Amino acid sequence: MSSLSLVEYISGLIVIASATFGIARKVFMADVKEKVAQAKAEMKEDAEYANSSIRVLAHTISSILPAIQIRPGHKDDIDLGEIRRSLGGLISQTIRVEEHLGNPLTPDEINRLKLYEQRLQRGMDFSVDQAKDMKDLAERSANDHPDNTAIVAFAGMAALFLGVVLLVLGTDKGK
Repeated sequence: MSSLSLVEYISGLIVIASATFGIARKVFMADVKEKVAQAKAEMKEDAEYANSSIRVLAHTISSILPAIQIRPGHKDDIDLGEIRRSLGGLISQTIRVEEHLGNPLTPDEINRLKLYEQRLQRGMDFSVDQAKDMKDLAERSANDHPDNTAIVAFAGMAALFLGVVLLVLGTDKGK
């Protein structure tokens, strides 16, 4: 066996260091690539959630806008028929989802929604307590199903309806 010269020894160490650095670089780059891929996936997921939220908001607004033509002191501007039609369709969809999934509303609460649906279909008036109860049930359902545009729109319409009931009853009391 021959002994290595200092130059050969250092050259060998450089080759080993270079190979080690190359392997370390590949491992590091693989880790970086994996983290970049994870970040991209998270960004895509966030973008999809944002798009879904925007669709829900747009649907809710488009459901509410036709009914809002309220000027202070002009309760006749309120298109209760449009509000009732929108609420009637949205409450039906909410009832179907809640009956199928069974949460978060109880069977008794679903039955109350069905009674409110019948009142809307018949054009019957609501008390403040009934309108508030309907809004509260709609909000609970929307909190449990935030990606369901119909249920979120129902919650928005129920809140608008409560406001209209308060406005109409408040205006009628002043007469």
